[in-house]
Amino acid sequence: MTNPTQTRHLKFIAFNARGILPQKYEFRRLLLKYKIDIALLNETHLKPYNNFHIANYSVYRNDRTWADGGGTAIIIKKGIPHQQLHLPPLQTIEATGALIKIKHQELLIAAVYKQPDKPLPNQDPTELTNLSLINI
Repeated sequence: MTNPTQTRHLKFIAFNARGILPQKYEFRRLLLKYKIDIALLNETHLKPYNNFHIANYSVYRNDRTWADGGGTAIIIKKGIPHQQLHLPPLQTIEATGALIKIKHQELLIAAVYKQPDKPLPNQDPTELTNLSLINI
């Protein structure tokens, strides 16, 4: 049997949640209506004690623990071959990473958030874009 991810394109969405918990059911309907395979979220405002799951999807999160707001997440439809990545520590960027396996290739994806009032030193984007699959 052929894996469905090898016979069609994947649908992605990037979503600035500004707090995903109050919108959870509406967001789930959006995923289903548009048949979204992978969602990249920022400003989730989730904390480690928040329970956040979506049926038939894997959810990976990087919650901001030192202050309110922020946070990132990647939501991947079950059945899509993938693994969560543990990204290196970053100074001003919050990020969640995953490695998607499609058509005998690997695609590194990341949900990224930078606070608007913080400067962006070159180190964080360089750290993310220089990730080598050999190091993962």
